[in-house]
Amino acid sequence: MIELNTSSRDNVAIVGIAGRIIYETENEFRNTILGLIDEDKINIVLVLEKLSYINSSGLGILINLLKIAQKKGGDIKLTKLQGEIRELFSITSLDQVFSIYDDFDEAIESYS
Repeated sequence: MIELNTSSRDNVAIVGIAGRIIYETENEFRNTILGLIDEDKINIVLVLEKLSYINSSGLGILINLLKIAQKKGGDIKLTKLQGEIRELFSITSLDQVFSIYDDFDEAIESYS
């Protein structure tokens, strides 16, 4: 089960993700973010406060989406990573690939 809530602020697309990114939910996740990019909403902040799990395939999708956004001149930034998710990004060195913010407003303002 995954819940994706999209909104925007200051020309930044915001996606709140709750639940798990697993085989059954990764297409919905991918298609939601690709839809934003296709609409030229290329500055994206993913709020991961309620993300409880992401599998390796989901991490691969996230990296691929980042590359797609960057090719169009945008970026995908992350905020509110919790516990095991934060640890996963550290262990996999994805904290060196993604801009990660503890503070939601800082993540938004980083696009200014």
